[in-house]
Amino acid sequence: MPKYYSYDKIWNRYRIARKINGKRVSYGTYASEEEAQQVVLELEKVDWDRTQLQSIRDNLGIKSQRQV
Repeated sequence: MPKYYSYDKIWNRYRIARKINGKRVSYGTYASEEEAQQVVLELEKVDWDRTQLQSIRDNLGIKSQRQV
């Protein structure tokens, strides 16, 4: 089973992304691997609905990072 996140050496953060309909969709970056794992588990529960991402972060107590 894919883990859907990888470590970004440039930003020193874990990045969640997956391909949907042939396009790469990003679900943000996270300070720790544990945070990334928790977000992936919650995204799987909502069938990767990106509109649920902020509420997932809020429920897990994960602060949003500035988007670049």
